[in-house]
Amino acid sequence: MLAYAALELIPLAIAPLWLVIAGVVLAYLGLAVVRARPDWVVDHPIVVLGLFAAISVAAAAALIDPETWQPRVRLDASEEPLMLRGDPAREIYAEATRAFGNDDIYVIAMLADDVFTEDNLAALRRISHAVLKLPGVRRAESLVDVPMYRWDAEKDWLDVARFIDELPTDPNEIADLRRRALADPIYPKLVVSRDGSAAAINLSFHEISDRDFVDQGLDDRIRAIALAENAPGREFRFAGRPHVKSRTAVIMNEDLTRLIPLAVAVAALVVFLTTGSARGVLLPLFGCLMSVLWTFGLLALTGTPVNLLTLVLAPILISLGGLYGVHIVARWEEEREHVDNARDAALATLKDVFLPEFLSGVTTTVGFAALIPGGIPGIEELGLFAFFGCSMLTLISLAGIPASLALLPHRTGRRATTAAGAAFGRRLDDALVRLAGICSAHATPVLWLWALLTVIALAAIPRIVVDTDYLTFFSERSEVRRDFAAVNARLIGPVPLYVELIAKDEGTFREPERLRQIERLQHELEALPGVSATVSMVDPLKVLNRALEHGDPAEERIPDSREEISDLVFMVPKAEMRRFANSNHSAANVIVRTGELGSRAVRTLVARIEEVVARLGLEPDLRVEVTGNAVVLNRSADALAGNQVSSIALASATVFLLVYFVFRSTRVSMLVMIPNVTPVILFFGMLGLGIAPLSLPTSMIGCVVLGVAVDDTVHMLVTYRRMRSSGAQPEEAMLLSVRRVGRPMVISALMLIAGFLTITVSGFASLVEFGYLSALTMVICLAADLIMLPALLVRARA
Repeated sequence: MLAYAALELIPLAIAPLWLVIAGVVLAYLGLAVVRARPDWVVDHPIVVLGLFAAISVAAAAALIDPETWQPRVRLDASEEPLMLRGDPAREIYAEATRAFGNDDIYVIAMLADDVFTEDNLAALRRISHAVLKLPGVRRAESLVDVPMYRWDAEKDWLDVARFIDELPTDPNEIADLRRRALADPIYPKLVVSRDGSAAAINLSFHEISDRDFVDQGLDDRIRAIALAENAPGREFRFAGRPHVKSRTAVIMNEDLTRLIPLAVAVAALVVFLTTGSARGVLLPLFGCLMSVLWTFGLLALTGTPVNLLTLVLAPILISLGGLYGVHIVARWEEEREHVDNARDAALATLKDVFLPEFLSGVTTTVGFAALIPGGIPGIEELGLFAFFGCSMLTLISLAGIPASLALLPHRTGRRATTAAGAAFGRRLDDALVRLAGICSAHATPVLWLWALLTVIALAAIPRIVVDTDYLTFFSERSEVRRDFAAVNARLIGPVPLYVELIAKDEGTFREPERLRQIERLQHELEALPGVSATVSMVDPLKVLNRALEHGDPAEERIPDSREEISDLVFMVPKAEMRRFANSNHSAANVIVRTGELGSRAVRTLVARIEEVVARLGLEPDLRVEVTGNAVVLNRSADALAGNQVSSIALASATVFLLVYFVFRSTRVSMLVMIPNVTPVILFFGMLGLGIAPLSLPTSMIGCVVLGVAVDDTVHMLVTYRRMRSSGAQPEEAMLLSVRRVGRPMVISALMLIAGFLTITVSGFASLVEFGYLSALTMVICLAADLIMLPALLVRARA
């Protein structure tokens, strides 16, 4: 309880950057102690493990609420972490939402053979009235709520009322209602399909955070109200950002509870099947789980929520923990055969593995650290906390695992593997040595083959398609995407864009010529591919003018004087007009509805809209901004290509300098970099050849793989140089090195591949893509280490 009491004294939401830096500095100070006094680690294992246990208790205290036993880490299902930090487009979007209200539209779509029946209209009214009673719902726009402007000849006045006041029961009245609704210039743009087979209830909300929307269960409550009205020939679909964010939170929660246990199970299974060693399973998992606990404890302490990208943090750390632990346990298996006691076996193991494991840990953290300056919060947070987690993992592996080995019962000459595991290991060793021999004997052709693949990949890179979107995180088979497609097909596009027109003077948009400019703009925009409909202040004003002129169709037009327009403007209900103009009418808004998905499609549509604006000559008298949530997200996608170059360059340069610092040889450093940069180039080449677009999740793969893949290369190179120093020729040194470290290289690579493949069970299509592409790239990395690296070392006579 002291840990919990102490935690209460620490303010939450501490700036994560400084805590991460402090934690990493302490980790490397600890590693410096391990390097200087390895004997201290194995002579005082209880102290080392006790210290780690105390940190784990503190992390658990930060992570778990003692009253509810629920994790303190929150989920952030919004698109905010996917948006480019400091992007001026975000302020433009914020300015538009302040002026015209936000574009968080929740669409309830009723699909039927004909919505204009007594039963269907009654269901529409019941749903509309029920959802308006929910907390946070500001407006429900549907056939039973939209305003109608008509001239009442009997009373000789303008009647402004609901389109449907009393539900008609007479078939003739219903038929007349249907005719008027479908002939209306506005309703088919907003609340009913042009063939009468679908009707929409468009919900808007008071200011409410994404977290409150999810915590209050508004999505489930809205869906329950609508689905209660399901009947033969009538069904409901749901779309819009609030709905998508709610479903995102559900799937994120499912992923967290599914991916971590699965990653642990897969890592354990891979190690056991390839080594047959119980110790080989348990000790790496010891480091994995402890590093995950510490990292998530820091997330909770700093008040940093898990977002759509940091969901993969735990599976990655678990896979990396297995990778580090496998090399240490494999070396210990050799040492214990000819050392008399557990302490000396653990000490010899620690001395032997420290340099390659330390360098591997540093290069891995560098790969993640290169993501931190990316400018996209979700990627930055993954890089930051993976940087912390990998640093902790390196410390735990190099101090905690040897300390644990020093406490294990020791029997000289007896291996900890089963007979089956030993037999498999021998066969694997023999196969790897044969492969290395073939590659060494044919070094030149092997290297030319890799060079050819690299050239092909480089040629394909310019063809990479950058495409990402909040909705495309979901599979096309998901309910979210199916509902979106149904709404898009039967009604107008569920995605709103704002074309904001801003003038210098008040009352500008009460001028007839300005409104005619908007009218021409709408006409041009509605002809664009991808635009379902447009609506602006012109639409209700034209309908209102017709009503004032006794319903004469010829008068459905913009009046000729400012005075007439002013009269009409103040007849439109304020809630209706607010979407289209600010309070002093110095700014106007054209709402463009689209069903375009993906940043590439949105980028193309925005470019077309801007071309129309330029062609109509609206500027420089007016400042025109095309904005919307989809537009801001698209800007993040545009930043990906540039970020890739800078992030990969930063990671590569840093890894090169680290390797040079250790080996003091430019030649050796180049030999390390070639088989690790090549798989990254091949990965981008695969993107260029169309295997997948460059999206926010896949944009992280290059840096992650570059940092992780160096591990096996370093182990091979350190061992090879020791063999060469003892007098062996390059071919002999290579074969001896492969026999010694080839098996743990394969096992660790398989763990990484399997770890990344566990991410493919995610409920998000984009993370599935991240998982299988990362696994595929790791397969290429393993091939480079087993095929290219032997050829390089022999050919270079290093």
